[in-house]
Amino acid sequence: MTNGYLNDVYVKPWCRIAPYAIGLSVGYILCEVYQRSNTLSWNSLIPRTTIYSRYHHFKQVLTWTFALVILSLCIFGTYGDFSGHPLTRQNRIAFLTLSRLGWSIGLCIIIIACFAGHGGSKNDFS
Repeated sequence: MTNGYLNDVYVKPWCRIAPYAIGLSVGYILCEVYQRSNTLSWNSLIPRTTIYSRYHHFKQVLTWTFALVILSLCIFGTYGDFSGHPLTRQNRIAFLTLSRLGWSIGLCIIIIACFAGHGGSKNDFS
């Protein structure tokens, strides 16, 4: 990393406000849902129908796969730089712009899935 990137992008708080705002919003929503759990449940928000019950496992797998793909893209998005195929300037700008946002969205999907009880063995790590 160069000094220009560090001073111009990395230390500026507005470059990291989107992931912070997403995490804060999801945390607030989950806190409200948890506090109202006596009167409000996930089943009342998403009513179960026969179609919902039939494809429930498929939706869980799809959700977890989507979250893990987003997180993997954020981790391995610059692999080309290290394998001899450097990113173009436009691709690097897109990666640096969207990677933090993608990371927070991927984590929020996993957090919501675990909060809803669809984390499987991941829910046992509390």
